[in-house]
Amino acid sequence: MNKTMKRLLCWVMTLSMLFSLMTGLAVCVAAEETAGNTTALDVGVCGPNLTYEFHDETPGDNKPSGVLTIKGTGPMTDYEKKSATEANTPWLHKDYRFDIQKVVLMPGVTSIGSFAFFNLTKCTEVVIPVGVVSIGEWAFAYTALTRVNLPATIQNVRHFAFYKSSLLNDEANSTCAGYPSVDDTKFGSTSTNYELLNDLDATTKGTVLVEASGEFCNGIGWRYSSYSKTLTLSSAYDGIVNTTIYEMIDLNPTDTDPQPWPWKDYMAMIEKVYITKGIANIGQNVLANLPSLKSVTVGDHVATIEANAFRNAVTMKSEILLPEATTKVEANAFVGCPGPIKVITPHTQVEVGAAFSTVGNGGVVYEFAAPAGGGATETPTEGTLADGTIKWTYIAGAGLLIVEPATSGAKVAMPSFTSSSEAPWDAYDDAIKTLLIQPGITEIGKYNFADLPNLTIVSFPASGLNYIRNYAFQNGTSIANIAFPSSVQRIYDHAFDGCNALTSATRDNIFMVVDRTGNEKLWALLYGGGGGSGTPQDPTSGSCGATAT
Repeated sequence: MNKTMKRLLCWVMTLSMLFSLMTGLAVCVAAEETAGNTTALDVGVCGPNLTYEFHDETPGDNKPSGVLTIKGTGPMTDYEKKSATEANTPWLHKDYRFDIQKVVLMPGVTSIGSFAFFNLTKCTEVVIPVGVVSIGEWAFAYTALTRVNLPATIQNVRHFAFYKSSLLNDEANSTCAGYPSVDDTKFGSTSTNYELLNDLDATTKGTVLVEASGEFCNGIGWRYSSYSKTLTLSSAYDGIVNTTIYEMIDLNPTDTDPQPWPWKDYMAMIEKVYITKGIANIGQNVLANLPSLKSVTVGDHVATIEANAFRNAVTMKSEILLPEATTKVEANAFVGCPGPIKVITPHTQVEVGAAFSTVGNGGVVYEFAAPAGGGATETPTEGTLADGTIKWTYIAGAGLLIVEPATSGAKVAMPSFTSSSEAPWDAYDDAIKTLLIQPGITEIGKYNFADLPNLTIVSFPASGLNYIRNYAFQNGTSIANIAFPSSVQRIYDHAFDGCNALTSATRDNIFMVVDRTGNEKLWALLYGGGGGSGTPQDPTSGSCGATAT
């Protein structure tokens, strides 16, 4: 065989081998692509501009059997808990719920909704991209997560977000990227959520809201918000399914346990206390030794305030509004409080401990709805609004106006007026000092509480109130302090026009929008460094801030 033939044969054999090798590689690549890009077994919607897909991946090295992927732009839907083990998320009611071992949120997602991945008991991994700013309440509760990396864009982690997850078993299983000054972000046994041990400087690192929470006693939980500096004591009572009224335990320090408070790490920072419905008492020493405490909201079912309940609340000089259920305030409940503290009660039948008159420098002053010693509860003035769906009550002796749904558990919006003179309580406009808006009111209408010159205390419900319309509190010239709960989404123009006595304003929702026109004083306090924190949101710069009429 000549050299030419040999060379030709070699070339043919080489080409043949290359062809076989390339064919084999193509088969392998195709097989890998088939395994990694499986057809979605379920698809759906989980936000205004978000969709989800569930893929059952082919088992491989460390590969989960089921992946739930969230795609698109914007926030997820906030879901609701329907029972102890169920939420109304679309994937929780599918056959594959126990196959979900990994959740992947793609870039573009900006929030994780409340209860979003609740009770996905096999989920061990979650990927949260840069750009996600908030994690809703109970979002990953009852999951098997063993580690989570939070991007630096996270600003808000709501209460119970990681409740009963496997993260609680290891205090070192989380990181918060972008914040090197945070030494440890832990999910410890003392908290049902994680807590940032170092406060972050809002001016240089953005505002981070972390809510530490846990169980206080049977049926009563606690939550501390570092953003609003509020301690909330809440019960399982909902007034519909669960009507149990729960009793607080006492927290008496001992030699072996000198700090029995579950929230002891935050006591120096707590400025507000909110007690919800369904709690029967304020136990001994429960709210003692809170040196920064300034205001207290007492739930509707609190019947007794026990001895030493507010001991050594040295900065508290505000007014406390007691519900009609309160019939006893034990001696020394406010011992060590210089005061003056005004305790307002809507009736005279309250047993007051004798030691109150000598407490501190100013002591505690009681203001009753009827003249002291009258011996009978004042008959209040009552009426309804909005076709009978809203009830209002005015108690003259206390200058107290109460607005609430006519039906327990209902959610209703207050109607708008064309002027303050349309309000049925206009006849008492000069006498109203305190306004109590009860849970269930979702919206305050135009001119509802305008032109009340002596209104000094405005108490909003802790949740459920979404909007405050134009001119709602116009010319409230005696309102000095205002605190907006986390549910408030928008305050419309001129809502607080003429409220020139305002010196302090706080908000629990860092994304709350305030129309600047006619609210200049409020806007400056919230966004200009005079009572709020976070980036100013000028409503005139976007479509959501167009002036309402």
